[in-house]
Amino acid sequence: MNGLIVILIDGLGGNFFAANRQLLPNLDALASAGCYVRRLQAETCATSMPGRASTITGVPAALHGIYGNVIWDGKRFRSANPSDVRVDSLAKRAKESGLDVACLGFGMIRPEDCDLFHAPFWAYENIESSPAPDALDVWQELIDCNIGHDRLFDNEKVNPLPQRGVNNKLNWGQQCDAKFAEWADLLAGLSDSPDLVFIELASPDYFFHKFGTESEYALHACIEADAQIGDLVSGLNKSASPRRFNIAVVSDHGFSEIKKSIHPDIALHGETYSCEGGILHLHYESAAHLDSVTKRLARHGAKMLDNQYLPADQRAEVAAFLAPPDTDFTLDFLKSGKYSGPSKYSANHGFAAGHSNDERVAIFSGPDVARVTLDWRPSNCIAPTLAKLLQLPTTVYPTLSAM
Repeated sequence: MNGLIVILIDGLGGNFFAANRQLLPNLDALASAGCYVRRLQAETCATSMPGRASTITGVPAALHGIYGNVIWDGKRFRSANPSDVRVDSLAKRAKESGLDVACLGFGMIRPEDCDLFHAPFWAYENIESSPAPDALDVWQELIDCNIGHDRLFDNEKVNPLPQRGVNNKLNWGQQCDAKFAEWADLLAGLSDSPDLVFIELASPDYFFHKFGTESEYALHACIEADAQIGDLVSGLNKSASPRRFNIAVVSDHGFSEIKKSIHPDIALHGETYSCEGGILHLHYESAAHLDSVTKRLARHGAKMLDNQYLPADQRAEVAAFLAPPDTDFTLDFLKSGKYSGPSKYSANHGFAAGHSNDERVAIFSGPDVARVTLDWRPSNCIAPTLAKLLQLPTTVYPTLSAM
């Protein structure tokens, strides 16, 4: 059986890749030689953790439970973590089938489902920005986890992630991304190389948020990620190991430019909510309470969103609202005291179901992948496709949509 390397690129939208494909030669080569999905369905809400969770589970948020970067746990809104995933992940199924699994910074994978585990570099940010400081123990445990690290760090050529750059977060993130790709290359060349390697290139997301979809900075971040993938592919091609690898590249969401923001800390002062991109989740106590909030948000053009994408046990206490076009929900970071105004971000994501700019990209390439280009595929096709490449059963997925 050939091995499999799964690479997640945070924030690379289907539209953006199609428009800039000629500037991303390594991804272009993989797409040209294998299976390229131009538009992969985005989750609702189309934010980072739901995209990761659907990639490794093959089911929607209503089943896997990760409907946002922040979720309601019955008491408060807090950062979602791998232990919140309600169904088995591909990592767990692979390990239980006897495969060797490595996770290098890929969010929403549990350490116990891996033979080698390293937390994502952005785990520190989750701790610092969590709306529930008393719920941080899981993320700290992930950071402190060192399962299988001897396979990497006992090698004299390998160093840990660079020291955290508090004053240059964007550059530090790119350095971490490059290190994860380097580690994947090293692991793939070992005589006992893992069967399945997950890695995550997360820094493009930061550049899109800060500088916007049309900026040279965001494009450069994607070019950097493309180069990191190119180095990995080159290393695989030069490796003396007889092991061959298939490669899967998938993103979690795309981006849209933002013209203004609704400030829920002003418009919904005193309410319990969480805002992510164009969607706001609200905890409500009664129908009258929900009706009152709905009317308040309607004054700013926000409408209630069908919350059927939430787990069934939360739909009676968590409502969802959608911002108007080109608008997101962010806190009043300028302390203007106004209900609406500038957003914290130049670009954002997480809008209405089917929003074209939220759609993702998926690329599969390698010895077991047929050459084909597909215009659109549902999000639930990724996990069964990965399972198929690993020769694992695909009948466990409720909707078999392997490519």
